[in-house]
Amino acid sequence: YCCFLKQVEDARRIRTAIVNCFERANIPKLTKEERIKNLTFAIIGAGPTGIEFASELRDFIEEDGPKYYPHLLQYVRIKIIEASATVLAPFDKSLQEEAIQQLNLK
Repeated sequence: YCCFLKQVEDARRIRTAIVNCFERANIPKLTKEERIKNLTFAIIGAGPTGIEFASELRDFIEEDGPKYYPHLLQYVRIKIIEASATVLAPFDKSLQEEAIQQLNLK
C-alpha cells in the first residue's frame, strides 16, 4: 500500500508502518524470502522529499535496528523508484552525484 508524506501525522503513520513491518518479519519460522518481502521499502520519487526520506529511513534502520532487530537487518532493502534517469533533478549535477554516492554506501 502507499503512504503519503505531506504532514507530520503522515510521518507518524509511516514510522508505525515501518515498525509493523519489522514486527511482521520477526515472526518465527518465516522464510528468508518472506522476511525480505516484509522489509523491502519502496520510495516513489527521487526528488528532494524522496531522497531525504530514503536517507532518514536508512538512518532509522541503522541506528534503531541493531537495538531491537539485529537479526533482521540483513533482510532490509530500500528501493527508490524514479520515472526519469535523474535523482534530485532541480539541483546541481554535483549534488545529484553526491546523493547517489551516499545512498549507495550500504
